[in-house]
Amino acid sequence: PVVATDCPSGPSAIIADAPRGATRAATVSPYGVLAPPNDVAEFAAALSLAVHADTRTRLAASGPVRAAHYDPIEIKNRYWSVLREEIERSDQEK
Repeated sequence: PVVATDCPSGPSAIIADAPRGATRAATVSPYGVLAPPNDVAEFAAALSLAVHADTRTRLAASGPVRAAHYDPIEIKNRYWSVLREEIERSDQEK
């Protein structure tokens, strides 16, 4: 499982679908475990949460699904889809 601190670079957006900075304690999220930044005790608690069998099983299933959202081919396809929609919308407005 992914264990990360809720630092400004945005792991909470990827792991928890949550705004960054919302983590106040070690938390099992949909795609990993988050801990508040600069808190060694909470990071240790997050690691402990991550090794529970139920958590590992659930995150082993959800993690690859989430990772697929960041696959370069998937991103390219979404990018081109948005561009095509905007071009079609622009053409209709003419």
